[in-house]
Amino acid sequence: MQIEPVDEMQQSKLIMEKKMKRQSIWLVTLVVMFAMIFAACKSPSSSGYDSDEVSGNEMTMEDIKVPKNFNWKTFATYDITFEAEEAGQFQVVSDRGTVYHRANLNGKDAYTFNLAIPTFEDKVKVQFRGETVSLDL
Repeated sequence: MQIEPVDEMQQSKLIMEKKMKRQSIWLVTLVVMFAMIFAACKSPSSSGYDSDEVSGNEMTMEDIKVPKNFNWKTFATYDITFEAEEAGQFQVVSDRGTVYHRANLNGKDAYTFNLAIPTFEDKVKVQFRGETVSLDL
């Protein structure tokens, strides 16, 4: 097997072909990207949707039927007093680990605070000095 030497003319031609191929790929990619951008950017009037138009079947607040005893509250508020004979960090957390309140107690005075908890919570955990107690709400 014998390798034939490549002259400078053939070598420069091969290099130019590679450059042109690379440039062609970049050009095609760029054209496709611009086409996608322009196709995605339509004004509401060109997409067939006009925000000022109101169809006849839209609901209003008066159309909504809600039971009279429906609870609209998203949070429940609790007044809590915590007493400890030792100093330490006290916290109220959910079952999922969301911390609703955290405080450092001095071990001398009772600690009173107001706590707002989402109504979807049905219990919380009180943690103090490594001990955890679950409280039903």
